[in-house]
Amino acid sequence: MYNSEDEHVIITAIAKDDISGILKVELWYRYSNDNIIWGDWDIFEEKNGTTPTWEFTVKKGKGGFYELYTIAEDYAHNVEDKKEKGDVSFIFDPNLPTMPKFTEPYFFNTTAEFSIEFTDDFLLDTIEYRPNFETE
Repeated sequence: MYNSEDEHVIITAIAKDDISGILKVELWYRYSNDNIIWGDWDIFEEKNGTTPTWEFTVKKGKGGFYELYTIAEDYAHNVEDKKEKGDVSFIFDPNLPTMPKFTEPYFFNTTAEFSIEFTDDFLLDTIEYRPNFETE
């Protein structure tokens, strides 16, 4: 997911308890920059109600892999166990790929072969080029 204007993701949980009702729901998250080594679980925020919604804020420039899960507590103070793996995960990439810069035009008498370097903090999906500023 890329989001250039807002650095938050809307998360909505649905909690049910038919006997005593839901007292609160906590949103937990952890972060990885490579999807292999994960940080510790941190609580993001707790909310009341059976359908709490959070604006999960991603720090500017902190693109990466995120895992989330919730822990609900009912009015009888029964609490769900903490988890080792998240219920949902996503990639947040707030940084645009860097584009190569050309300082001067190139002219060739024969078919040209040259390399151009595109970089991104995650994987590139598509690269497109337009010779002579053509649209196709």
